Amino acid sequence: YNDNYDNTGTICDPCLINAVATPTTNNAVQDFCVVDAPTLADIQVNELNIRWYDAATGGVLLADTTPLVDGGVYYAAQFETVNNCESSDRLEITVNVNDAATPTTTNATQNFCVVDAPTVADIQVNETGVVWYDAATGGTAFADTDLLVDGSVYYAALVDVVTGCESSVRLAVTVNVNDAPTPTTTNTTQDFCLIDSPTVADIQVNETGVIWYDAAAGGAVVTNGMPLVDGMIYYGVLTDVVSGCESSTRLAVTINVNDAPTPTTTNATQNFCQVDMPTVADIQVNEVGVIWYNAANGGAVIANTTALTSGTYYASLTDAVSGCESSVRLAVTVNVNDAATPTTTNVTQDFCQVDMPTIADIQVNETGVTWYDAATGGNMLAATTALTDGSIYYASLTDAVSGCESSVRLAVTVNVNDAATPTTTNATQDFCQVDMPTVADIQVNEAGVVWYDAATGGSVVANTTALADGSVYYASLTDAVSGCESSV
Repeated sequence: YNDNYDNTGTICDPCLINAVATPTTNNAVQDFCVVDAPTLADIQVNELNIRWYDAATGGVLLADTTPLVDGGVYYAAQFETVNNCESSDRLEITVNVNDAATPTTTNATQNFCVVDAPTVADIQVNETGVVWYDAATGGTAFADTDLLVDGSVYYAALVDVVTGCESSVRLAVTVNVNDAPTPTTTNTTQDFCLIDSPTVADIQVNETGVIWYDAAAGGAVVTNGMPLVDGMIYYGVLTDVVSGCESSTRLAVTINVNDAPTPTTTNATQNFCQVDMPTVADIQVNEVGVIWYNAANGGAVIANTTALTSGTYYASLTDAVSGCESSVRLAVTVNVNDAATPTTTNVTQDFCQVDMPTIADIQVNETGVTWYDAATGGNMLAATTALTDGSIYYASLTDAVSGCESSVRLAVTVNVNDAATPTTTNATQDFCQVDMPTVADIQVNEAGVVWYDAATGGSVVANTTALADGSVYYASLTDAVSGCESSV
């Protein structure tokens, strides 16, 4: 046959002779997701060479790239390519194009802090089960544990629990991951003295408002009032005033809290005598270079030349390397003892040279007095020392318990008086026995002479006593003021 007609007029149509079968499918109602942008090409049929129409018969031929419409009914015809024949019956397929709602958030721009190591799971959305992507469509899904990147936009989709479809329109959230700068210091190893009671606030940094921690990350806040611990590392952060974020990298400062040993002594209670004028330098300690204070803590330095008074003194040493003083001072109790000053009924006392007065003759009201030739210091004078006219003698007592002498001595002024020696025109005088001469006949130039039978001491010889041949008589005068006789 060459034409559609034979010589008898019978129709010879190949599409009728070899009819094309109607396409088949596994599901006459098929579900799709908007997010996948499904087209006619995505409808499942079991055959190839399918043409799609919008009607069961006739209608408009639809391109395979035609997007599917939710609730739409599409009609498939199979065709063969040799004679371009279609199936006379079309396969009817109903399409459901499903979608999930777009997630929502209270803030499309969200701020985080680097120090918190924020992850995708930390982005705020109002729904659960959100899936995050790096693009508005397509892209790569993030794990919830992925760290957030500053300035990035993250895209969220929900999954419909019935259809399994994700949101076709994703929620876009812009993320700012903020940080504060790390504090700085002029020295990452800082030395302090325990005696100064250093606290965290004393750590040197170049910025204000630093917060300190006990760890490089996490850890506990260490308040400014906390005492510093020797050998500990402290970690400082700043807080950004805009974002409120703390430094993600902390400043590490190593702390050395130094101390000097406490001085030692062989006696924590020491006794001194006021008369010795003891000073702070006299307190006994076993070390050199001790500094003395008037208090166990703080207080004022006491110079070594300061006179001791009864009380407690506190000693510290200075460490040669760190320059730190002892945090615990040595306490020494000082007793400065004294004896009472002797007393007398007369601070000016008169004596006669003829009596050969000595120190022992000075009148005091106490026993056991020691005499000196000076108000302080000086030389001790023996009790047998002859008194000197016009001299001042200084007496002290000795305390029976402490052995200390009086710091204030009794001063006694001594007057040693004398009368002039009588004179004569002849030291050898001759008399006649016939005249019965008496002592009154001995020639002297003064009146009121008293005669003795010895140069010193001896007995008074009355004026009426008869002179004895060859005898020596000794004359003295009596001073009218002092009543003293001639010593010579």
